[in-house]
Amino acid sequence: MNASHLVSESARLVITPICKTYKSHGPCGRRDWDEQLVRESGGEQMMWDDSKYNTARVGDILMVWHHEKNVTCHLITSVRRSSDRLPSWSGNVGQSDRNVIEIDSALATIPWHLWKFLHGHLRCMGTSNITTQRGNIISFLRTSYYDTASM
Repeated sequence: MNASHLVSESARLVITPICKTYKSHGPCGRRDWDEQLVRESGGEQMMWDDSKYNTARVGDILMVWHHEKNVTCHLITSVRRSSDRLPSWSGNVGQSDRNVIEIDSALATIPWHLWKFLHGHLRCMGTSNITTQRGNIISFLRTSYYDTASM
């Protein structure tokens, strides 16, 4: 089954990096992401911060970037106010003005070698919008299988 009916050609792409290891001090994207995976396994809603521009909308895609491993793609199902941030995110005060996006389970996993083939970001520093190569990535998602990990 492909994701073409879930991914609109006009979808915006929000990308966020997940570091390989936990940071010992301060905000940690890896810790926050692992919290979302625990929430998902417990039947709770997964959520994340929007980019600093707060441009995400329902139907856009959150690209979760795991350096030299893969990129998981999650459909944004709701956009909420910054006041709806999780209590565990309170230490990340620099992002307290960002909207909260609710996301579904991964609709696609793009292995690193395919991500490079699509000219996806090889470096990712903070949550931001993808503008370059957006068309390549949208086309890939609209024509590929949900789980591309075996490719």
